[in-house]
Amino acid sequence: MPRMRILTANEQEAFDKPPTFDYRDRKRFFDFPKSLLTAVAIIRNANHQIGFLVSCRYFRATRRFFPLAPVMSPHQHAQEVRLPQRKTPRYPRCPAPEKDYVEQV
Repeated sequence: MPRMRILTANEQEAFDKPPTFDYRDRKRFFDFPKSLLTAVAIIRNANHQIGFLVSCRYFRATRRFFPLAPVMSPHQHAQEVRLPQRKTPRYPRCPAPEKDYVEQV
């Protein structure tokens, strides 16, 4: 049996994205109570603390969780925005060591 389509593709994409907050919403949702800040203090890594706080506030605003966006490497970012790639290496390559030298080492 086919699945019923409630949302269009654009509506589904917008639904899956985290909300964008204006200034008033940021003040309202990201004002952290002391109890939450003391709970976050046991998390060791600052990046994880920030991720936890942001997830809590997105959940408070929408009553659901959002997947974390994958972190792109600089190479992936260059592919994404299609930066021109260098055709020649930045530094000339070192010549291969001679065979006699390699055997001595």
